[in-house]
Amino acid sequence: MFNILVLLTLATTLTGQTHLNKGGEERCYGELGCLVLDQEWWHPWLRPINLWPQQPDHINTTFNLHTRLRQQEPKLVQLEPRDQLSLALSPLDAMKPTKVVIHGYNEDIHTPWITELTEALLKYGDYNVIVVDWSTGAQPPLLQAVANARLVGLQVAYLLHTLSHTINLQPQQVHLIGYSLGAHVAGYTGERVADTGRITGLAPSALYFEGMSPVVRLDESDAAFVDVVHTATDGPGFSERCGTVDFYPNGGGKQPGCGTKMDDNSDIERRDTAKSLFRQSCNMMMSLQLFITSLTCPHCFLGHECTDEYLYAYGMCYVCGEPNVHCVYLGILADDFLSQHRDRVPFFLSTAAAAPYRVYVYRVWLNLAHPEEAEDCLEGELTLTMKGANNITITTILPGSPVRLSHGQPRGWVLGLKEDLGAVEMLIVKWTHQASIFNNCGHKDCNTNLYIQTIKVTPIDYLPQSEQVRETRLLCGGLYNTAVPSGGQAILVPQDSCQEWSV
Repeated sequence: MFNILVLLTLATTLTGQTHLNKGGEERCYGELGCLVLDQEWWHPWLRPINLWPQQPDHINTTFNLHTRLRQQEPKLVQLEPRDQLSLALSPLDAMKPTKVVIHGYNEDIHTPWITELTEALLKYGDYNVIVVDWSTGAQPPLLQAVANARLVGLQVAYLLHTLSHTINLQPQQVHLIGYSLGAHVAGYTGERVADTGRITGLAPSALYFEGMSPVVRLDESDAAFVDVVHTATDGPGFSERCGTVDFYPNGGGKQPGCGTKMDDNSDIERRDTAKSLFRQSCNMMMSLQLFITSLTCPHCFLGHECTDEYLYAYGMCYVCGEPNVHCVYLGILADDFLSQHRDRVPFFLSTAAAAPYRVYVYRVWLNLAHPEEAEDCLEGELTLTMKGANNITITTILPGSPVRLSHGQPRGWVLGLKEDLGAVEMLIVKWTHQASIFNNCGHKDCNTNLYIQTIKVTPIDYLPQSEQVRETRLLCGGLYNTAVPSGGQAILVPQDSCQEWSV
């Protein structure tokens, strides 16, 4: 997390604009409307200082239009909200859906992801794509950019209102896509434009927003549908549920592939700081990469409704239902969930470290037998070699090793595999016991065998639910149980004699 004390010190240098009073104040900006600073915008440690936005002429927000017809044109089309004639003559087609892209803190329209997202949107659909450039207002210090975001929300709202009155652009056709601080700009816009169709918040900023009232930040009431992708919840990214649906890829915190390689001979303090900044930036950017990838692979990232990442990782949240009510795709198809009429629904999913970020997700459910000779608990490493119906074989060590396993109890895992195995037709289970002071198996005559009743393997990213059920396999080694000695292995296959005593 950023050093709050440093940021507050920076804020106090902005003389004449600092607002510490908890009472209400109001400032108006002509046709854009008015802003209020009252108690809802103040918190003793989450938001102890508020600034007023800088003047509109200083922020100098511009709106750049991109369409399929003008993709090859070198000259940008700028939309001028005050010039209704130019809006009416612009290439913007009110009959087509409109996507509004809003960058974040310390960025501008030349940031590479904006070009990448714009091109991907136009390839996916025949849209009007409006890119909002508020780069002057998004510059450091952060506190001033946070304040400026409110005014930019007014400016985007004013443009949409003018387009509605001039060319009958319907707000239901508008989809705002905001990254980082831009996600809250989208929220401020939606708050001012009734019936806004959709807002996508990609890694919304946490500092000065987390824990605050909904009027301060993006929330589910800002549009008919709000989908939020949380990818840096242990750093600068917003962690609270704040959308119609909230996606938490890989738990929402550290993302796969977000390590860094630094020169080991560099200054230790500088190296550690650079590593931390790189990781947090990478985690934030992963939300963008996943959304952009969804435009070329809409069915790549299926989220499963779950209360937290641990239940998801243990394989407790895998049923989508029939019809599908507990799963939704992250990305461009997320608004398929709109018909559910629920808010702040959390979804968890797994992704890969590199493009195209897709993994094939399998639930492995281990049922352990408890014959008389078995120890109550063992710790060790389980390795599975899985052979699927698609003639693909993958070997993987189950996460959490060394794992603590209790005979007579089930244990589940969710695995993200690089290839689609199809239905798993054979398992080779390798078991390696590891002695620990936390189990009772340190005595000389300890039985280190692992006794497996069955293993159930389900490809949980298959839709509809009937296909998931059809591709599920229950595997075992025989009629009763299979003893796997430490350092040894056993082969399990689907057979009629496999009996599952736990789900």
